[in-house]
Amino acid sequence: MKRILFVLCCCLVCFLAGAQPTDQFNFKFKKYSTAEGLSDITVLKTVTDKYGFLWVATHNGISRFDGLNFKTYTHQPKDSLGLRSIWVSDLILDKEQTLWASTEWGLCYFDETQDRFIYINHPKELQLVFKMPLFCDSKGWLWIAAEDGLKKINTATKSIVATSLTRIADPQFIIAKNNDQLLLGTRGNGLFFYNIPGDHYQKIHLPNLPADIHLMDGLQDANGSWIASSEGLLLLDDNQQISIFNQSATPLPKGSVKELMSLSKFTAAFDNNKIICGTYNKKLFLFDIASKAFTHQWESKANTPDGFEPSIVYSLQADKHILWIGTNKGLDKVDLENQAQQTYFIPSLLTENNNSLVKKVVLNRDGRYAWLICWQPYNGLILYDKQQRNIIREWCTVRKGPVKKYSDILRATISGDVYVSRENAVDIYQERKGLLKTIAIPGTPICLEEDKEGNVWVGLEDGLAFINIKKNTVEKFSGSFSGSALENDAYGGNFPVSDIKLAADNKIWLTNSKFGLFNFDPVTKRFVPHRQPSGAAFSTLNRASSLEIINDTIWVASMSGLSYYLPASKTYKNFDVSNGFASTYVYSIVSDGNHNLWGRGNADVFAFNTHSKKTVGSKLNQQYDVFFYYQRLTAEGTDILLGHEAGFSIFNSSVFLKPATALPGIFISRFLVQNQPINFDRKTIASTALQLRHDQNQVSFELNAIEFNHPEEIEYSYKLEGIENEWIHAGNKRNISYNFLRPGNYRFCTYASNRRNKTQSLTSYFTFRIEPAWWQHWWFWPLLAAGFIAVVLLIAYWRINNVVRREEQKTAVHKMMAELENKMLRSQMNPHFIFNSLNSIQKYIWENKEEDAAEYLSSFAKLMRAILENSRRDLIPLREEIKVMKLYIALEHRRSNAGFDFSIEADDQLQDEALIPPLIMQPFIENAIWHGLNKKDTKGKLLVKVFRESQQLVCIINDDGVGLENNPVQNTTEHKSLGIAITKQRLDKIMETTGLIAGLSVVNKSQISGQTGTIVTISLPLQTTT
Repeated sequence: MKRILFVLCCCLVCFLAGAQPTDQFNFKFKKYSTAEGLSDITVLKTVTDKYGFLWVATHNGISRFDGLNFKTYTHQPKDSLGLRSIWVSDLILDKEQTLWASTEWGLCYFDETQDRFIYINHPKELQLVFKMPLFCDSKGWLWIAAEDGLKKINTATKSIVATSLTRIADPQFIIAKNNDQLLLGTRGNGLFFYNIPGDHYQKIHLPNLPADIHLMDGLQDANGSWIASSEGLLLLDDNQQISIFNQSATPLPKGSVKELMSLSKFTAAFDNNKIICGTYNKKLFLFDIASKAFTHQWESKANTPDGFEPSIVYSLQADKHILWIGTNKGLDKVDLENQAQQTYFIPSLLTENNNSLVKKVVLNRDGRYAWLICWQPYNGLILYDKQQRNIIREWCTVRKGPVKKYSDILRATISGDVYVSRENAVDIYQERKGLLKTIAIPGTPICLEEDKEGNVWVGLEDGLAFINIKKNTVEKFSGSFSGSALENDAYGGNFPVSDIKLAADNKIWLTNSKFGLFNFDPVTKRFVPHRQPSGAAFSTLNRASSLEIINDTIWVASMSGLSYYLPASKTYKNFDVSNGFASTYVYSIVSDGNHNLWGRGNADVFAFNTHSKKTVGSKLNQQYDVFFYYQRLTAEGTDILLGHEAGFSIFNSSVFLKPATALPGIFISRFLVQNQPINFDRKTIASTALQLRHDQNQVSFELNAIEFNHPEEIEYSYKLEGIENEWIHAGNKRNISYNFLRPGNYRFCTYASNRRNKTQSLTSYFTFRIEPAWWQHWWFWPLLAAGFIAVVLLIAYWRINNVVRREEQKTAVHKMMAELENKMLRSQMNPHFIFNSLNSIQKYIWENKEEDAAEYLSSFAKLMRAILENSRRDLIPLREEIKVMKLYIALEHRRSNAGFDFSIEADDQLQDEALIPPLIMQPFIENAIWHGLNKKDTKGKLLVKVFRESQQLVCIINDDGVGLENNPVQNTTEHKSLGIAITKQRLDKIMETTGLIAGLSVVNKSQISGQTGTIVTISLPLQTTT
């Protein structure tokens, strides 16, 4: 008998040992497809770059993923230098962390500055068909296996070098066995060793394996070369010996594991001694290197909808704490730091239109089984096996009637029995025996609570009931309270007790869903209110649903959020959405024993730290995240249990609240100026300013936070140094814009923070400078002022010159007009003189003095010739003028029969130098002869004298004729000599044109000396030939 028990114990130990890995690797899988922005559901390769972005190769280009959003790079038909095809088969980072992509028609690399892929090879250099695997060796060479052989690429010069391996049919992978040897696998065409130093290769014989075996992926570790093949997992050691692993082991069902497509070492942070293998026949296995066996298989079933969906696994990438899985149905993510929540779905609770709600969950003593009470339409009590993920037994459900609607459940601490409450009763169950007994309750139970003695307090719709387990007795304590009219008429019983907690001092605290917080005194059997003060007729602060006691503080959940009450001071402190809560109505709270309150609200499940007063929230699977007042949380050690539609979830509080191991990354993905993207160098942009013109003053930044744990919790903060001194909290806003920036130096600063775990990224910087326009430089205003003054001076100068010029023009015009008038006057005077001379000739002819007439006419002709010559000029030499005057006086002397004597006096030098207007003296000489000397009875005398006086040329005509007063004709005002009038006008024009003084005076000698005669003085400006 002892041997049998020993064997059974050993079997049990083995069973539990075998069961542990199954639960350990029961991961949640997150699926990304085109609905989330992925460029295509066929994912062939993933790689993580130096910034933390995940790059995904698909059949429709390449997607870059930051944890929340995908950005797609695909083939553009008109771009001959870009991504060559939408079919991308492999991705790799070279030694400088540049991303390379092999496509159906060529090899490309990613240019960060231009934010685009660039094609490098000519079609004749590489013959690429379906799969073009890439590999980067320790020396920085990039290797590519193409249909026309193995090539190596200098990543700096982009030159392609061929090798001796000139033909590789359908290549699938390249790995390095060591620094000098490469291993190349093909699909159906063998395995190749390539020696880098000697440039020679060898095809490896694989004994006991089909010649056309598919060698799809490989990795190298200390054990040798692991190869995913169509025949299973192969291990090639250094002696080229092959080991084949293609059978599953316990605890998996026995069977073959073949058609492997991809493999990867498990994340070092979790367990680096395991290999994950993906298959073509849509399976995902875990291979344990130590035991050389497949020990786990991930699959999706009705009870694990967040498991692995069966699909072809093309690629596997273990990156820190995340496993990325590329399949023909999208991209899967397993976040090993986000496995604190395990969800269990029960297929029988899933209905087409109305999924049944699991109201509350408790675990049995060893934690393997879960007790569930369900709401309509399923109802009843369920015992669920967590490991096997199925229902073991059920009572009072629609399948195992009669149906009972249970309101609460608790597991007895001492006995391990389960107490469930229903209308007018509490039922007691055991795992093996089922229903043990029923205790009648005088009223309708709402909630249950166990005391230190194992007795049970029952919250009723109208008070409390106490069940003494040992005595098997029930005592009821009816409660009553009169609140506001609205409170009294609210839904529920007269005094509905929604939750009960026993304090360390044995005081009983309870929440009333209509009237708030109370405590119950078992001695006086009185309910004492501790309500929140409110001036409103109806306050949600007192619509209490649940409570917890931590030390001496009473925490209360209500329709307004969360509150704590200090009995000693009788004061409340409230927390709601203004304090970071997502939920406005908190249905249930429990304590995890580490100063954290876990709550179920109408928006999320959250943990609230009672010391820091910080909240960490989590959303359930949206399909089943229905909120209901009757949902209740349960704490089992570090596990928090929550029932929801069609199942329940268990949160590991210690893991859930564990600080993140990695900070979120921040990345300025694009910089736009005037809404146009601008290329920039990410390596230097933090310290070297990007130069912008003055009119490029509208800038925008597109931000990416690289966070895969909880990307929906990322928030951004930023400031633009130069105009902002304080950080601006932008929430989840990713696009930041500034308009009408002034010229100057700017530095944009930004960081990302995860509001869930309060981690914060390093700050990223972007510097730029907006150059001022030429009119915005410091020297512009002084220059403008100087220019303004210069313009004013120029305008004044121009104005003055214009005035002067106009005056000169006017003067010139006046001068010209004066000259024309002079000529006109001369032309008027000359005919006058001619008229008088012709009269004299006519007289000689009438008197038959032919000789005198002929002589006179000859002298007259000479005089006319001289006059005609001189009349064309404004000024003539004084000598010529005197010569003309002598001819004229001689003619007049002859005509008057020598009735007077005459003389002309002028200095010889003056005659040669001085200039004089022609015939200027003639009218006065004529007057002196005709109106003075000829009127005299005796012989008269005429003196013409010209001399220089200062800057004046003075001409004096002096006669001793009868004078003005004795000349009745000349003395009348009506008589005016036309010649004299013309001469006066000529003198006026001379003054106007020259600006010098000219004058005329006529003096009667009788007025000054008692003599007869007249003195005419003509003053002219002295003008000379020099």
